[in-house]
Amino acid sequence: MAMLLDVPRDVQEHLEREWPDAQRRALEAVVVAGYRDGILSHGRVGEILGLEPVEVDALLVRNNAFLDYDDDDVAADVEASRALGRR
Repeated sequence: MAMLLDVPRDVQEHLEREWPDAQRRALEAVVVAGYRDGILSHGRVGEILGLEPVEVDALLVRNNAFLDYDDDDVAADVEASRALGRR
């Protein structure tokens, strides 16, 4: 699917001068917004942008889009770690 952003010509030219990768930045902004709104998963962000999981993490942190990770998630991870340690 292709998406088209309709911006005034002068704005487009200015953005492309300042950001040679303006199209990539626009794609990242849309994908990060989709992640932040719960529309896209961490894995899907990586697929769309061609990034490894650690690169997705870095992108999301740079854009203040943090994981929805609560106390129950932490407790589950601690228990899983303990279970692995008992093996």
